[in-house]
Amino acid sequence: MSSPDLIATYRLQLCEAFDFAAATAVVPYLQRLGISHLYLSPVSEARPGSTHGYDATDMNRIRAALGGEVGLQVLLDSCVAHGLAVVIDIVPNHAGLGPQNAAWQDVLAYGQQSPHASTFDIEWQAAKPELSQRVLLPFLGSNYGLALRAGELAPVFEHDRLYLAYFDHRFALSPATYPALLELALVGAKLTAPQRSTLIGWQKRWRSWQRGDHASSEKMLKQWTTEMLEMAPALRAAWLQAALGAEAAGPLHAALQQQHWRLANWRTASHEINYRRFFEINDLIGLRMEDPQVFAASHAGIDRLLQHPAVVGLRVDHVDGLYDPQDYLARLKKMGPAHIWVEKILAPQEKLCTDWACDGTTGYEFGAAVIALFTPPLGVAAMTQIYRSLADGPPAYAELVLQSKRLIMTTKLAGELQRLAHQLDRLSEANVDTRDFTFLALREALVEITAAMERYRTYLPHGRGEAATAIAAAVAQAQARNVSMDASLFQFVGEALTRPSPPPAWVSFIGRWQQYCAPVMAKSVEDTAFFRDPCLLAHNEVGASPAAAWSSNEVFCEQASWRQQHAP
Repeated sequence: MSSPDLIATYRLQLCEAFDFAAATAVVPYLQRLGISHLYLSPVSEARPGSTHGYDATDMNRIRAALGGEVGLQVLLDSCVAHGLAVVIDIVPNHAGLGPQNAAWQDVLAYGQQSPHASTFDIEWQAAKPELSQRVLLPFLGSNYGLALRAGELAPVFEHDRLYLAYFDHRFALSPATYPALLELALVGAKLTAPQRSTLIGWQKRWRSWQRGDHASSEKMLKQWTTEMLEMAPALRAAWLQAALGAEAAGPLHAALQQQHWRLANWRTASHEINYRRFFEINDLIGLRMEDPQVFAASHAGIDRLLQHPAVVGLRVDHVDGLYDPQDYLARLKKMGPAHIWVEKILAPQEKLCTDWACDGTTGYEFGAAVIALFTPPLGVAAMTQIYRSLADGPPAYAELVLQSKRLIMTTKLAGELQRLAHQLDRLSEANVDTRDFTFLALREALVEITAAMERYRTYLPHGRGEAATAIAAAVAQAQARNVSMDASLFQFVGEALTRPSPPPAWVSFIGRWQQYCAPVMAKSVEDTAFFRDPCLLAHNEVGASPAAAWSSNEVFCEQASWRQQHAP
């Protein structure tokens, strides 16, 4: 069907309690209501029990718990029959971690040798030696040693491979360590003679493999699955028995030291995380959509959805998390959607990039504009006076945002900051004029400049003029607030971020910093400052700002005219 005129969208939040069948049942009602576009929350396979779908584990599969491919097909066909177009929410920035994410488990099993290693945004060359070539897994409720000695960590055979089990968590174990893990099961375990013989045979086969290629290992896994499935309960009992014994902690620890990952207490994530997350959520990992191969492999399912005549539009979640949103949207547009909208928060004086291949945002700024229009300035002044008289000396809102940004960067998002600071430190060492800058001084300058940014991020190499202006203003503010610091530090960082033709190493740093700015702003403003300055709650909403609490009719009309011209 051709895309009908956009009159009204109606969003349905899909979950196991309201699946594709339930959505299909309300389509006739929505038609009578006058809806033109049905807007669906994410339909991709997600973690079991997910109530929202923004923790997808496989973008190319339709979520079975909602009714799968068949259920979605019935829903889309019903929309066509009733003249409704469909807009689908997609989540390209991050994926949910867990046992169901096969690509993630493959990376845990094979590290950088996995064909999926480039899918996830992992820093394999971490500054900490113990994390070099390994990914930190901050999922333990206690310290590693305590969990190990308490018998909370034990191998299990599930599906087609060995995992380390920690309550509901599963972490794929490297096949190179299978011989040692099988030895742990053989020692003192209550296994039958045939079972022991089978395990010893497989122990020899895995020893002969000795870190062979990925394909040969996966071929062996298919063969051993047939023999191991029947033994799985006995093996689980054997490993659990071994894990509960203090003497097993040493051999199990030795095997875990050989993995492509390092288990740790969840608190370590703040400072040592070496993969990009969605904000500070440890089990949502960033995807490298800037890689054309990752984009192609991840969007095959979306391409299939777009072949259905009902699907005319896509809503892109958290577009600011992507390395290069403009490039991503250009590639997405080539797949053929009639419409693309982006979930993007605009600062009060910021306009959406007109070069982006999209129809506009999902409307945070419009909501903020309407709230500001209907807030009388005299009322704001009166409310502010009352609030300030009752509250115990809160700082001005702008200062509160700065304090919140510094707090978030040095606590919840300190790991990402460390990664950027180390990258900047290496870059400074390459020049005789900047090699004397210390790591800590560069880190502090980076904190102050990022804190001074008045928008969620810039989009270099696109929009260079606007980006340079925003970054220059942040550098100037940071320098003015920190007169005791060496001014050349701020100059170096500012030039590093805005140099016209940067070499590859600089390009990577600039891109990573831009990705970092968005979660810093979101966590500092919406999740911190808004809760510390609740003077007038209508303005403590995503996209709004207590600092821009009211506007005139003229300002509102100017904003509406801009949208009519650039994103009707």
